Amino acid sequence: QDVDLAADKPLKGFNLAYTLHFYAAYHKESLREKARVALSKGIALFASEWGTCYFDGNGQLDLNETNIWLDFLAEHNISDANWALNDKDEACSALLPGTQNKANWSTDVLTDSGRFVRSHLKSTREAETKKPAEEEGAAEPLDQISSAQGVHILFTLVLSLLAMGMTANLRA
Repeated sequence: QDVDLAADKPLKGFNLAYTLHFYAAYHKESLREKARVALSKGIALFASEWGTCYFDGNGQLDLNETNIWLDFLAEHNISDANWALNDKDEACSALLPGTQNKANWSTDVLTDSGRFVRSHLKSTREAETKKPAEEEGAAEPLDQISSAQGVHILFTLVLSLLAMGMTANLRA
């Protein structure tokens, strides 16, 4: 979590980014300040794991702080991955326990965290698709959330790609 300290002695190379994990009910302004320091020193950041709850995956959701974090990520063009697209019985899981492992879930199987993240992704997607392409009918339907714009991906997708030996081209 000390990306500010890592920025003092950055790795040499190209296409490097440092990771940032935050859980909104625990990580507050002090961690955002560390990120600001790293960014001011030219370090690329990727929020490779974030949640709406406490860092252990449980506790109360802090959606106000989550919104502050999401605004921060957007302001600084930091790509991110939400934790967690699973049905584990914890506050940060997107799916209710016992939900089948398949796609196209209805909103009634989403947890409060899952509904919040879905709403955020949809609103981000809607803002991104309000472009001339939409007028030509080329935009994807708004009910199909995707990472096509490269801004948001789900942590599970990252793990799947890594397990298959693939890499994701993420734009900041």
